[in-house]
Amino acid sequence: MQLTQSAAADHKPIIALETAAEQMGYFARLTLDEQVKFLRFTLRDLDTADSDPAAVIRAWKRGDVQELERLFRQESADSPELMHQLTSERNRKWLPRIKALLDDDHDDMVIVGAMHLIGEDGLVALLKRQGFNPVQH
Repeated sequence: MQLTQSAAADHKPIIALETAAEQMGYFARLTLDEQVKFLRFTLRDLDTADSDPAAVIRAWKRGDVQELERLFRQESADSPELMHQLTSERNRKWLPRIKALLDDDHDDMVIVGAMHLIGEDGLVALLKRQGFNPVQH
């Protein structure tokens, strides 16, 4: 919300990498069994430390890519197909738009979740394979 408000105050455009319908489509393409499995996983883990977003935030603040990858593998274990769709497929779909932003003469900010930045299918690795040199700060 803070970034959205700041962009609005500065009269900067906000361009989404995907629509809400596209986001929901990832779930709709799962089999009924996968949908039920993911729902059960989500409900079961609502109150556990393993699903705590704070763990991701702590790892992100430390720049601990290995911990982020461990958390992602842990999260993916119960529903690998959905996690593949939610990360790898989306990253590949977003890549052309992100590349176009990097190739233009404007200063652009791309905001994605931390789990989109890690692993061999993460945006950082995909951009490296396209000749860019992303740097972790």
